[in-house]
Amino acid sequence: MRTRLGIIVAISLTLAACGDAAPPPQAAQDLLIMRTSRGLTVAAAGDTTATYQEADAVPSGDWSTAVSAWVVKNSTTLTAVNPTSGASLWERQLDRQLQVKVVSYTGDLVALGPVHERYHDQGRKVTHLKVISGGGAAADRDFSVDGNYEPEAFSTDGTDLFLIQYLPAMHPVAYRVRKLDLSTGKVAGVYTIDKDLQESMKGTARVQTMAPDGSRLYTLYSLRTGGKKQTFVHVLNLDEKWAHCIDLPDGFAQAAEMATALTVSPDGTRLFVANSRTENVAVVDTAHLKVLKTNEGVDFSSGSGLRALRGTHATGGADEVFVSGGHSVSAIDPGDLTQQDSWSVEQPVTGLQVSSDGEKLYIGQEQEVVVIDLQSGEEVDVVDPPGIGKIGVLGPSTESVELFGDFVCAC
Repeated sequence: MRTRLGIIVAISLTLAACGDAAPPPQAAQDLLIMRTSRGLTVAAAGDTTATYQEADAVPSGDWSTAVSAWVVKNSTTLTAVNPTSGASLWERQLDRQLQVKVVSYTGDLVALGPVHERYHDQGRKVTHLKVISGGGAAADRDFSVDGNYEPEAFSTDGTDLFLIQYLPAMHPVAYRVRKLDLSTGKVAGVYTIDKDLQESMKGTARVQTMAPDGSRLYTLYSLRTGGKKQTFVHVLNLDEKWAHCIDLPDGFAQAAEMATALTVSPDGTRLFVANSRTENVAVVDTAHLKVLKTNEGVDFSSGSGLRALRGTHATGGADEVFVSGGHSVSAIDPGDLTQQDSWSVEQPVTGLQVSSDGEKLYIGQEQEVVVIDLQSGEEVDVVDPPGIGKIGVLGPSTESVELFGDFVCAC
């Protein structure tokens, strides 16, 4: 009999890389979290209508808040909603045309930028940002920062906004991580755990996942130097405000980055990295920031296999890690990294989500969601919520990571 899962953290990765976040609280009837052709969508399994759907909404890391911006003439209306209930939380009127860039983990802070703005890879000399407090407890803050920046995440204490700085500003070929002090407006460096200042880097960001408590952001990067390809995970501590890079085994550098996914265990102590093309799985100790073990190319051919042409999805729990590639999903033992079970579906997998009681696995496809009973390993249902559009990603995930081109991460 298959073991039951505890609380799950899910992430997804399609052709555009996506990151994960802690799964939202779920009611007795499971809420399916989706990014569809009609926007961010939340629908209870089996319901005929969506609980929440918004085209341009950006969710907070804990999924308590989804923020969307409506631009009319020279003003913007910001609306915050609890996406799992549909309840309105707050609304703000701003006197400029703005777009949502980043929402803090708990949804209390929002970073915005101009709607009509020169894209970062095209170069810009000055970056304009606005940070607001949704509850209105703190005054709105406007920043004009010399240089080419994009916001990445808020610190957990809400005093800093981490930025990606592109260098040189008008013709970017590298980048580095910086932080904006929201009280002074000054930009400062981010240090490593060895107290060294992170320098500019050259690499490509592919996929992100966040620790369940929102304290860390993990980003997969790839880098080619001297004809050799290297893959590593950049760790950004949003609580203690340091950064570090963890090199991954060579097997992860031998395949397309789009075939790699990340997920964090519910207690935050383990980071799982899986590549469906090479069938490599690695376990990272998040306390000591090192790779604990890899599967050393364990053969998954006894089941349906993991090989994929269009990306990987993963969701990890205390007892099992689920990895998909193409039309296949495999259950992997997190202890010895061997395949325990596998399933095949008719359409390419668009994401994975585990039920709140840990007894069912939802396998997303473009047009429907297959439901697997994890006790028996059998398919027990097919869910096709009407009116939601095509499913691009199933599972709680943040916006897709921008592909930075051939830029490098400072580690």
